[in-house]
Amino acid sequence: MNPFEYSAWSTAYTALDDHGDQVARYLRRQSNQCQRRLDDEGLTFWLEVSARVGQLQTERAQYRERIVSLYGDRRGTSPSLARE
Repeated sequence: MNPFEYSAWSTAYTALDDHGDQVARYLRRQSNQCQRRLDDEGLTFWLEVSARVGQLQTERAQYRERIVSLYGDRRGTSPSLARE
């Protein structure tokens, strides 16, 4: 992994962790600021971060589905009842 990729992954994880459900709004704001400044490198970076956030969100959703299938949901539903 090169430094650019490492930075993009690190920023994606931090953005998702810090902004949660509002992460798309945050990423849009960062990208728009780069566009206004005509900062092509910055825009490229934030577009890469956005792609990685999407990957992290997909992985989190798959992880949650797997946990629910194994242990049930937060309401105390057992896995066998969750499948019915």
